[in-house]
Amino acid sequence: MKHTISTLFLVILLISCNSQNDKEATDAVSVRLGELTDVEIINDEMSFIDGLYSFLPISEGRAIISDGKPGLFLLEDNVLTQQYGRSGSGPCEYNQISGTDLLEDTLYVLDNSQTKIISFDINSAECIGEFTSEGLNRFDYLHKLRNSDGFIAANGSYLGIMPDSTSLLRKIYEDGSYEDLGLYLGRINTVRSVVRLRTPGLSFVKYDNGLYTYFPLNDSLRWYDLDTGKLTAFDLDIEIQRDEMEDATEAAKILDAINEGYTFVTRIIATEDWVAVTTAQNQPGDLPQRKILKFYRHDGSFIDEVPYEDNFVGQADGRLIQIIENTDPESDMAYSIGYRDVIFE
Repeated sequence: MKHTISTLFLVILLISCNSQNDKEATDAVSVRLGELTDVEIINDEMSFIDGLYSFLPISEGRAIISDGKPGLFLLEDNVLTQQYGRSGSGPCEYNQISGTDLLEDTLYVLDNSQTKIISFDINSAECIGEFTSEGLNRFDYLHKLRNSDGFIAANGSYLGIMPDSTSLLRKIYEDGSYEDLGLYLGRINTVRSVVRLRTPGLSFVKYDNGLYTYFPLNDSLRWYDLDTGKLTAFDLDIEIQRDEMEDATEAAKILDAINEGYTFVTRIIATEDWVAVTTAQNQPGDLPQRKILKFYRHDGSFIDEVPYEDNFVGQADGRLIQIIENTDPESDMAYSIGYRDVIFE
């Protein structure tokens, strides 16, 4: 009888293990990228695009793009049809484009060199107005709050030797006042380095009632709940040469750590079903960067990662938007745009 009970217990245990294994197998998901499709040339007869820095989709066939002059343009059916403002220090002019955001028919532009935010009508390209705030000094990410005269701005180009009390997230009001939102440098476990690193092309990415953002010299992605002010972080499992950079006493040693192993997060892309980050890890010598696209669920759990060599600038209806730079000197075309499906299997 005792032998029968032991056998029965063993059978139940095996069934339980097999069920758990089946569940794990069912939950396992792999990701691959589809072929590049719907490729169209960007017609830039209005102005030569000196490097494409950002791509903000408005609706199907319409987007705001920025270049390195700096300049801001409306792209409609792959043709540049409007330019917003111009480079300069006068009213409605910008010396640099530190951050941008869209809300309904308005484009908002942050120039932290002049500590001001400029607003443009998207359709007419007319300047609506601007205001300045000392709270924008060094802040280079921008998000316009809905149903409020306020903005969320983030400091993404800090020095690691700045004090722990350095504010990284602020609410900015159109009367120039501002308030810190309780996120300080000492809370995010950043690499303590004398080198200033800023992730190119990165900004806030909206999801649900919050914003995804990434702070340089850090190995976590953060989600800020606009309703509660709660900040949630999850590990990206990337190499940021923490020990090497913090132990280095000379700038040359820090640069060596950056050039031989440091991983940059270059963009955040979010849909209703997933959030992805593009990463680029420097390799020793003349070896090319190791580029990985990492996918996560919104609860922070890891899905899968795939290598990539492309310039992804965002998503539309779950498809990755890819910018292709022309390398043919005989061609007048500067850039083209295409799409890749994200396939979960």
